[in-house]
This record gives sequence, structure tokens and C-alpha cells, in this order.
Amino acid sequence: MKRLALIICAVMIIITTGCSDTTSTHEDPITDYRGDLLVTDMRGVWISYFEFYNILAGKTENQYTLNVKDVVQKCKNGNINTIFLHVRPFCDAFYPSNVFPWSYYSLSYIGEAPSFDPLKIFVQVAHENNIDVHAWINPYRISYDTDKNKLNAGQIDFLSQYENSIIECSQGYWLDPSSSATLKLVINGVSELLEGYDIDGIHMDDYFYPVTDESFDADSYSLYQAEGGEASLGDWRRENVNNLVKNIYNEVKKHGKEKIFSISPQADIDADIDKYYADVDLWCSDKGYIDLIIPQIYFGYTNQHQPFARACRKWEKLVTADAVSLVCGLASYKQADKEQTKGATDAAEWEAGGVIEKQIADIESNKSWQGYCLYSFSYSFS
Repeated sequence: MKRLALIICAVMIIITTGCSDTTSTHEDPITDYRGDLLVTDMRGVWISYFEFYNILAGKTENQYTLNVKDVVQKCKNGNINTIFLHVRPFCDAFYPSNVFPWSYYSLSYIGEAPSFDPLKIFVQVAHENNIDVHAWINPYRISYDTDKNKLNAGQIDFLSQYENSIIECSQGYWLDPSSSATLKLVINGVSELLEGYDIDGIHMDDYFYPVTDESFDADSYSLYQAEGGEASLGDWRRENVNNLVKNIYNEVKKHGKEKIFSISPQADIDADIDKYYADVDLWCSDKGYIDLIIPQIYFGYTNQHQPFARACRKWEKLVTADAVSLVCGLASYKQADKEQTKGATDAAEWEAGGVIEKQIADIESNKSWQGYCLYSFSYSFS
């Protein structure tokens, strides 16, 4: 894949030459400005737990620090100003936590936890290079594997401690989104991050309810109905997620109005609302839920199901809250790895290359958007 620095250069050429193919995809932006936005020019990248593992696992403090400096320097060279660092992928932690066990992906090859604080070092190095760091968490997911013989001691202890709030389903073990214990646990984890580290925000992606199957939380829903609840299953699930989102937002703001709470849902708005029970319509139109939405518009312009330009127009119309910034999630992994697009309707477009460059140019020349974010680091840099 082309280095991100080259992508940025190509983008600048496209913008300054006024390429007609670029300007034609963003007619009639919804608005030039929406209130007091905390994010106005984001050039972000996600660092997933797999990538964090490669930086950290089995490394001494010195080796890890050198790795972090290399990662941050590559981001800086690529004009990145924000990193979304995956610090809690499975109700675990890539930092010493009093709430969650050490992540399996942070352990050495013989199962030992780091003797240093990986997150503290990462934030320090990034800030020294004027790059913001947002702590990326998954609130409900515990494990895709339900075979306890394959889980480590920390995971087993966690399952035992919170067994009354844990549901086993086809997607593994998940916290029950309707449980008050789940809400308290997640908020305590957010508070711990904000109190212990000079992070710039809290971030979640698209892992909310893992299934639509009514049996997933049948017992909890029956209890809700027995106590007089009248909402449909779908509305009740959405309200459970809304309650979490609003409480995280409030917790973030307790630690500074400048701190940012962001969510990155899938591109398909209907699927977000009806399949994952993520009420993106409410979050983007009402105050007090999020500061920033980053839809994962991981498609080319010729995709038959979610063509990039059409998906962008839908999100532009959705975001109406004065203080909610709109940033576009882009699939650098598809440009880097052609295996990712085999059989897709836009495969030829990705094969030809230049998709990410054009998408960045479109976003940066459309005032409805406040930036872009690349998934992910290892596909954007080598």
C-alpha cells in the first residue's frame, strides 16, 4: 500500500487542481457549521488490539517504548493528529486496572503481565508529538469463545465475578446491556481511564447487541415487562444502549468539557438501529449523548449496496445536533489488502487504487465533515 504521506500529497493535488470527479460527489452539503464543535479537523487512525498486541506483547519496557515512538512517528509523518487506541477489547485492559483483568493480548508468551504501564507510555509519547489519544473500549463483549478451557485466569475470574450479568450466546460471552451491574461496571472503567490517564477522549465502535435473537435476553425482558414495562423488545434494547451512552457522556464531561466521547457505528443506519440497537438517529440529533460520530463508510464509489457518496449524504442529513461533529471512517485496509474486496461489487475500483485518496479529498472539501479516520494503522503504514 502507498504510504499515508503519499496519500496526503495526492489528496492535496486533487483538491488544488479542482478535479471535477471529486467535487461532483458532495453537492449541497447540509450545513457549513453546527454550533460549538469540539472536533473541527480530525485526521485520525485506529490502532486495534491486534496491532497493540504486536507493539506490546513479550516486550521489555524499553523495547515497547521504542515501538511506540516508531508508531507515533509514522502517524506524525502521515499528518495524523488523533489516535484511537484499543485499550479494552474484551472487558479487559491494556493497562493496570482495578476494574478489569489484564488483556490476554497484553501478556507475554508465558502469560505474564507487563511490569510497566503501556497506556501511560503511549499517551506521553503521543502528546510529546502533538497527537491526541482516545481510549477505545468495547463495553459489552467478553469473549467469542465459550469454552472455558480456552480462557485465561483473568477471564475466568471475571466470568465468576459478574455471572449474574453475563449472557452466553452464539457470539460468545457478553454482558447484559439491561443490567444495572453492567452499567456500573462500564462507567467505573471509563472513570478509571479518565482519572488515571491524560487521554483526550473515550471511544466505542459498533459492538452493541451481538444478536437480534429474542432468546438472548428473554429473562431480562420478561422481568422488565413484569415490572410494568411496555416498550417493545427493540425499543427496550435501544433504550438500554441509550442509557449507557448517555451515562458515559456524562462521566466523560465530569472530567473536562473538552474531553470527547465518540462512537463509530456501521455505515448502514437502518442496521445500526434495528440490528445492533444503536440509536444513531437520537445520538446525532439530540444533545447529551456524543460529541463525535465516525460512521464506518468502508465502501467504494461503485459499491452497489452502500456507494460511498450516497452513504455520505445520508450521514450528513442525520447529524443535526449543534455540537456533534461528523468524521468519516475510511477503509485503508481494503486498499492495502485486495483479498478484503474479493467478490465485492466495488472490487475493481479498489484494485485500481486511489480510492482512499479521492475519499479524503471529498471529505476535506465538504464542510459537512470535520475530518476522516483510517482503519487501521498497520494498513496505512508499513
